[in-house]
Amino acid sequence: MFKKILSLFLCLALMLGSLAAMAEAAYTGEAEGFSSETPIKVTVTVVDGKITAVVIDEHGESKDMIPAVATALETLPAAIVEKNSAEVDVVAGATWTSKGIMAAVKAALEQAAADETAAGALADGTYTAQGEGFSSETPIKVTVTVAGGKITAVVIDEHGESKDMIPAVATALETLPAAIVEKNSAEVDVVAGATWTSKGIMAAVKAALEQAAAEVPEAPAAEEAAPEEPGALINGTFAGEAQGFSSEKNIKVTVTFVDGKITAVVIDDHGESKDMIPAVATALETLPAAIVEKNEAEVDVVAGATWTSKGIMAAVKAALEAAGVKGPGAEEAGSEPVVIAGSGLTVGLGIDSTGRIGPGKDDKDVQVYSFNQVFAGVLFDAEGRILYAKLDQLEVASPNYDGEGMPHFAGFPGQLPYLYDENHDGAVDGVLETNDEFFQSEVAGWQTKRERGEGYKMGVGTWASQMDAYEAFFVGKPVEEIEELFARAFSSRNGRPLKDGSTNEEDKAKYDALSDEDKALLADVTTGATMSLNDSHGNLIAALKKAYENRVPVQASAAALGLGVDFSGRIGPGKDNTGTQVYSFNQVIALSLFDGEGRIVQSLVDQIEVATPNYDGAGMPHFTGFPGQGGYNYDMNHDEVVDGRLITNADGFQAEIAGWLTKRERGDSYKMGIGTWASEMDAYEAFFAGKSVDELDELFLRVFSSRNGRPLKDGSTNEEDKAKYDALSEEDKALLADVITGATMSLNDSHGNILAALRDSFDKKADVTITIGE
Repeated sequence: MFKKILSLFLCLALMLGSLAAMAEAAYTGEAEGFSSETPIKVTVTVVDGKITAVVIDEHGESKDMIPAVATALETLPAAIVEKNSAEVDVVAGATWTSKGIMAAVKAALEQAAADETAAGALADGTYTAQGEGFSSETPIKVTVTVAGGKITAVVIDEHGESKDMIPAVATALETLPAAIVEKNSAEVDVVAGATWTSKGIMAAVKAALEQAAAEVPEAPAAEEAAPEEPGALINGTFAGEAQGFSSEKNIKVTVTFVDGKITAVVIDDHGESKDMIPAVATALETLPAAIVEKNEAEVDVVAGATWTSKGIMAAVKAALEAAGVKGPGAEEAGSEPVVIAGSGLTVGLGIDSTGRIGPGKDDKDVQVYSFNQVFAGVLFDAEGRILYAKLDQLEVASPNYDGEGMPHFAGFPGQLPYLYDENHDGAVDGVLETNDEFFQSEVAGWQTKRERGEGYKMGVGTWASQMDAYEAFFVGKPVEEIEELFARAFSSRNGRPLKDGSTNEEDKAKYDALSDEDKALLADVTTGATMSLNDSHGNLIAALKKAYENRVPVQASAAALGLGVDFSGRIGPGKDNTGTQVYSFNQVIALSLFDGEGRIVQSLVDQIEVATPNYDGAGMPHFTGFPGQGGYNYDMNHDEVVDGRLITNADGFQAEIAGWLTKRERGDSYKMGIGTWASEMDAYEAFFAGKSVDELDELFLRVFSSRNGRPLKDGSTNEEDKAKYDALSEEDKALLADVITGATMSLNDSHGNILAALRDSFDKKADVTITIGE
């Protein structure tokens, strides 16, 4: 899947790259959305290689019936312009419409690329040319150097411009060559007051580029492709840059080739903390020489400076690409799918929630609070040993935490606002007040630690890479063994794996008492993961244990497994007897097995709904807000009468979150119109089997109510539902009759979006070949 996405991205990048020298042009494209009768037609405007406008000219989508479709039609054109790419996020609930818009834009870009196939094709070399500036006697003469198909230098050799009399002319002569190199185009902004000089420089460069374009040879046949290793006889100096640990300043390098060999690597600029971290200084000093010695970008990282090391290597790889060399490691190695075969296999979904007093305090000495939830999807063998595990985690903090990328929760509308560090600089900027709209958008924007990706860096790699290492470590072990290992071989202070050479006396004594076997195990673990399996950040072991307790038999062979989530805020359910609004947030977690065609083989779905404590439903988990927010109305005995105000402290905050139960854990007490939430979800899981997530989205639009998202039924007294049901085929009516014998709740409403969690599990699926009975 990654390679398909990468290929698509490269194709789109090449399309846009080929338009870099264009003036404004408009292109039309069309594609099928949800409607099979009227395609989505668009007009895309491109200026200087950038998408500047997308207009939807015609469509047959149901925007008046489905709000999400209207949202997609309104927002996606602007999103495509902003990202300068046809690949943007789909709008939940309007998948087909979203994909149709993107496909239509891609079709328009393909036309644009076809019109300009020769644009930007330049042969490496040095070219001289001239153009007329303000002086009619002495033309502006330039030398343009092209390397790797890009403009790398522009030198003005001669001119007759009045630079000593007109400052703007001197400015143009000094600045335009660099601007042309930076933009990789002869079309740059003119210098005010030196229009003719500016245009003369650009005309001269254009003439030189025309020579470079004329020198481009015909593309060689595949068997005559240029070598991709540094052994090719490449000469010259090439620049590259990439992000290291610093997110503010990239690592910039210059790489020199002589007869195809890397002879020098110079780090020109960086934002790494070399004065604070000795290992970083070591990486900056030693890696350039190591790369030259090995003649490739891939060398060993410096311990304690993983991100700096990888940043240097990535910058060198970028320079190699500029030189036209892929270099070792440029092509991602295809990962082998996990293969699991056997009888008695089970699969389980586990969720664990904890409250954290921290991380730290803000600069006003006000406490930061957060809640952490671990989600675990696990395959077990007949003896209960873990065969495959996929874990993710959500951490949501009060908005005074300064960490960029951390999801936050400002509290429920009506509560006292919380301090807010808006720009994540460690200094509070004010207070963050919330309202209904902000509350819902805030919850919808929560990202798991895996979704935070490269932005969530740790001492060794990222949170995701460390979790990957732990998932591999879990394989072959029952949960009980992992618990025992944690007690024996992990720190009793912070839950992290023990390591040789610890300066903490307690950790050192515990490590020294270990067997050689345990020490070897730890040495293997800590190469990829150093975070805790159970601390205030979250209890990974507890989530694994719950997955084991919740396991059910694997029903059929499968080709992939995915763990997906969806978060939404709800204004409701209802109000209390004082007229105060009830609020809640809903989290749907889906663990899905898929076949080779992307159809669901088996799914396990659970959900947590957490409400303000004025909701009168017994068994509903609640959240009073963070300590210091003034609490919330409280219906203590669930009799629909508020008994007072529930104000929490640090202990109550943690106890409250630890008590959150999922809807499955609430069991028989969570009754629905027919059966319980769990029994209705069981019925839906059976209904999902054999269908793709696209098919489920389409079924939801066709055979579920447009009012409340519930399955349509015969005899409805609502006119809208009755008309929609009567228009269905006999096949759809028979399908509904089968569904509503076991489930009548919605698959997507204010209670939570089950379909979105299933789609997320599909989007995140990994190749896991499961064969039953062998």
